[in-house]
Amino acid sequence: MDYVNLSSVGSEWVEVLNKLPILTELRLDGCSLSGSIPSPSFVNFTSLRVISINWNQFISMFPEWLLNVSSLGSIDIRYNQLHGRIPLGLGELLNLQHLDLFGNYLEGNISQLLRKSWKKIEFLNLGENDLHGKFS
Repeated sequence: MDYVNLSSVGSEWVEVLNKLPILTELRLDGCSLSGSIPSPSFVNFTSLRVISINWNQFISMFPEWLLNVSSLGSIDIRYNQLHGRIPLGLGELLNLQHLDLFGNYLEGNISQLLRKSWKKIEFLNLGENDLHGKFS
């Protein structure tokens, strides 16, 4: 549903989509979603492999509930206004191959992030965030 104006949906979109346990890809790029990224009351995205919600107007912390979606292979939340720390648990998602958080206001220590396993990562874009530390 990329580039469909969903500005009037409000914050209910996560709860509604969470009722679809066989959903494998969620693509809501440029849909004028805004505010914080809500947390579902329980995580039921048992088949979700791709979440792409870039080019929206989220002013939010990173949605930590994504760390409970072990099937995720791709997370793309670039060009929003995410802030706060990048969760270290991202590096422990066993199936994660693609992570794009470019163009947010996220913070983190790059050496701590890279110490995690990142078993299958093929694409990692953390540019235009507030990262510090050394590569080691």
